[in-house]
Amino acid sequence: MDFSIHEIIEVAAKLDRGAQLIEFTCDKLFLKVNITITSFSEKSDISITEVEMLVGSKMKVTYYDKGEILKDGKTCKQIKSKIKGVEIIPADTIENMRIKNFR
Repeated sequence: MDFSIHEIIEVAAKLDRGAQLIEFTCDKLFLKVNITITSFSEKSDISITEVEMLVGSKMKVTYYDKGEILKDGKTCKQIKSKIKGVEIIPADTIENMRIKNFR
């Protein structure tokens, strides 16, 4: 399983075809990752109104391996072409980030 770690440089909530998303823009080729608000809320103690405080944190992006079966049943044909999952690595504790961002 291949992965890369990127610094989050921008975070924004957006609407795309009726779906509420959080868009993370990361360094290194300006990778953009969209996560549904529902998925983010289930895995995080951060509310949608606080996502901007994640700027400066890291995002570990895991990719499907070449030949691995994707969620839609198709086969991954290229290395690092399809994102399998993401993990956000906060720059500090959530409480400390709240204190710094809401002074």
